[in-house]
Amino acid sequence: MIVENTAARIILVAELKLKKPGRPDEAPDALLPGINEVDEAEWAKAEKIPVIQHLIKDGTLKPQKGKSAADLSTMKAPEAIELVTNTVDRQLLESWFDAESRKGVLEAIEAQLEEITPKAPSAPK
Repeated sequence: MIVENTAARIILVAELKLKKPGRPDEAPDALLPGINEVDEAEWAKAEKIPVIQHLIKDGTLKPQKGKSAADLSTMKAPEAIELVTNTVDRQLLESWFDAESRKGVLEAIEAQLEEITPKAPSAPK
């Protein structure tokens, strides 16, 4: 399922493995800003935590039950592009790129990958 973190910071849900295994570069309990694909059973546990309930109530966290990152290809292009532009998870963006065929959505994914790629500092002159 998808959970959107609308904050400009990472939110940690300690001790819960929200993220799928196989992501060594990312803490499994970290919700990055933007779109996160999380394990539904683990999210059910997280929803019982009072601070998570507060973050949902105030709109910081927006769970989208019944939606998964795999649904990108079935969304209308404008909805898919909005989802892409709210995602900073490189692996998720790359998996969407590999599965996507629509030109506008592919361009949005490429632009977002470029946006989240750290830039090398300019050499002093």
